[in-house]
Amino acid sequence: MDHPRPTLLPVAVPIAADRALGELIAAIELVAYGVAIRVHVTGLAGLDEVAAQGLVRAQLAGVRFTLTREQPDTVTAIVGPRGE
Repeated sequence: MDHPRPTLLPVAVPIAADRALGELIAAIELVAYGVAIRVHVTGLAGLDEVAAQGLVRAQLAGVRFTLTREQPDTVTAIVGPRGE
């Protein structure tokens, strides 16, 4: 008698860069809508990989975007303030 084997379905697992981009977009929206003046996004894996995309989105929203690297393995994106 054959036993049925379970079929594994693909699971959507966000990769580090997708997660970092989501955090950057959220920070940009917080500043753009005036909820926050400045937001620091730090310590996320993949942050440096999506920094260019974050910069473009921040420019389109009229928000300042700065990327710093205070330690060799720690990247911080500073979003805000809004451009006047």
